[in-house]
Amino acid sequence: MKVLGIIAEYNPFHNGHSYQLDACRQLAGADYTVIAMSGNFTQRGKAAITDKYVRTQMALDCGADLVIELPVHAACASAGYFAFGGVSLLAHTGIVTHLGFGSERGDIRLLEQAAQILSQEPEDFKAVLKAGIKSGQSYALARQKALESCFPKAFGLLTPNNILGIEYIRAIQKTGAPILPVTVRRQSSGYHDLSLGEHFCSAKALRRLTFEQPDFKSFDQYMPKAAASAYISFLKDFPPVSGRMFSGMLYYALSVCCHLEQIEDMDEFLASRISKLLGQYQDFDSFCMHIKSKNYTMTRIARALTHVMLGITQKDMQNFLQMEAAPYVRILGFRKSAAPLLRALKGNSSIPVITKAADAGRRLNEAQLALFNQNLFADNLYRQVLNERGRRFIPHEFSRGLIIV
Repeated sequence: MKVLGIIAEYNPFHNGHSYQLDACRQLAGADYTVIAMSGNFTQRGKAAITDKYVRTQMALDCGADLVIELPVHAACASAGYFAFGGVSLLAHTGIVTHLGFGSERGDIRLLEQAAQILSQEPEDFKAVLKAGIKSGQSYALARQKALESCFPKAFGLLTPNNILGIEYIRAIQKTGAPILPVTVRRQSSGYHDLSLGEHFCSAKALRRLTFEQPDFKSFDQYMPKAAASAYISFLKDFPPVSGRMFSGMLYYALSVCCHLEQIEDMDEFLASRISKLLGQYQDFDSFCMHIKSKNYTMTRIARALTHVMLGITQKDMQNFLQMEAAPYVRILGFRKSAAPLLRALKGNSSIPVITKAADAGRRLNEAQLALFNQNLFADNLYRQVLNERGRRFIPHEFSRGLIIV
């Protein structure tokens, strides 16, 4: 049985995701597709625009067979940790044979060569990288120049999806997972592109459209019909979720946190800067802008602040990594036709499989449960934001059932 794994946010699911899912399935010759999907918080350090169950529904309605949750420790993390968490989770299921992803180049051999250089860091790479940083270049630019010095074919290679693809390959190499990577070339819009094409746009552009022009009719142009239906159904009952909605929660967390420097994605300089400027706090988004400096990207700052709010420390992250970034498999939903896949998962997974949140207490050991509870806390904060603003009530995670189609 060939099983394709995809690591995704689907924030929200759009035509590009549908193309990628179908194309990667064909490349892998897969019988089934498993999605390791971020929960309610994302890699850019912000809350997802809809909750994880809506995005699970979108994925299943558009062809995925099984959706499992990427724990918040990896979902709201740098590209390296995000990739390692996703690959490790898929590898521990014991059933995934291929990993599919989109990239700007669409050339798996090129990405594999780049991954090897970035992992080995030969001396000439280190020399160019060090010189670039010393001259005032950003780390990203210096790394690109260092890679090009060793590998001319890598000119301009380190773009968002290529970088993530390279990190996936490095994670496969690091874990020794028997998983084959396959990639398809990203269609039309780039990762940060805010333009709206005829049929394709980035998730970022679609989120902006949702906030600025909440015209339900326009979603059908950029999303598969089934995904648009689930998306619109959510938006009729709840506003699209933004970082600003968590402003009060974040301010409270910042006010009572005694050791900011111990929070994940934080260092002493950033912690000191946050403490000094806290008196000028207005809301989540504006505070990110206020504390920004040339030393930190907006994404890094947003992640650090979200980790403060969620109470995730550097020690918590170390504990997560000590479990190979895969403490458990949390199933969010599946297709009825994927019954053989579920049986294979339960028979081959090297870590506990959780189908009901309420069962975690008896299925997980103490260390696993501690991480699960942090994920549960993040879900509860997200749920509270929705319940304060929604037209219907969302029950506690222990009362939520799987999405089955």
